[in-house]
Amino acid sequence: MLQSSCATVDMSQYEPGAFIIKGSIKYLEVEGGCWQFLSEDGKTFEISSDIFIDRFKNNSYAELVVHFVEDASSICMVGKLVEVLDIIHISPK
Repeated sequence: MLQSSCATVDMSQYEPGAFIIKGSIKYLEVEGGCWQFLSEDGKTFEISSDIFIDRFKNNSYAELVVHFVEDASSICMVGKLVEVLDIIHISPK
């Protein structure tokens, strides 16, 4: 179990390789638009999944369970591609 700032997350319910990222969600108007995640430790990710997109707000803070998307590329190329498996917390900054 991993402790996030808002909840205890049982990572065993997710596929191997899943991890938690914490930081800011930004909407970028690049190549038709894309969501970039800027983690608290300075890493950048590009969110590739559409399942939670309706819950994202530009410049919001989030804690997400994600996994890397392998063997895929993006048009925006604004960070390592991740798919969101779950939202732990999301709020305006």
